[in-house]
Amino acid sequence: MASSSQHIPVTIVHGNKKHSVTVGTSSPDGLPTLHNLRAEAQRVTGIPAAAQRLIFKGKTLSNPNQMLCEVGIEPDSRVMVIGQKPQDDPAIQTVQSIVQRADSAQSRLHTLTEEVRGVANGFIPADLRAEALKRQSRQCAGIGEDLMKAVESLDAMVCPVFLSLSIESESCFLLSCGV
Repeated sequence: MASSSQHIPVTIVHGNKKHSVTVGTSSPDGLPTLHNLRAEAQRVTGIPAAAQRLIFKGKTLSNPNQMLCEVGIEPDSRVMVIGQKPQDDPAIQTVQSIVQRADSAQSRLHTLTEEVRGVANGFIPADLRAEALKRQSRQCAGIGEDLMKAVESLDAMVCPVFLSLSIESESCFLLSCGV
């Protein structure tokens, strides 16, 4: 075991881009692991470690606790990274679209609530109240329908593991909107 931290220069290839990095470690044994390599790959490519597929000499590297020397990675080795940045992932784009729809519905619901309060407080003449309440009822039904479509879109999604936290936060957002 090494007493000092070892640093290994590696070339990370993603798409048509090559990134020269130095993989180090903070572990007591001083030997870099695939976990350290994944962290460097995330830093230079923007692909979350959980969404990465590392390939070295035609083999997929999957055990994050393996040391680089155990899988044959030496100084100046080339490792290919396959994966998508979150903003390029269609599922992320779908979630962002759903959040925008929910934001719009929340804003419309807030405006409608203020209008209903206005009717309840007598700011509309008595002969116009029935018509105003019918219009507000239709608006409320439309907002409810929009929110239901957003929830159905979320429910229909099949998401990779790295999106689970994103979906949870979006679901919490929708719950805070009263969905």
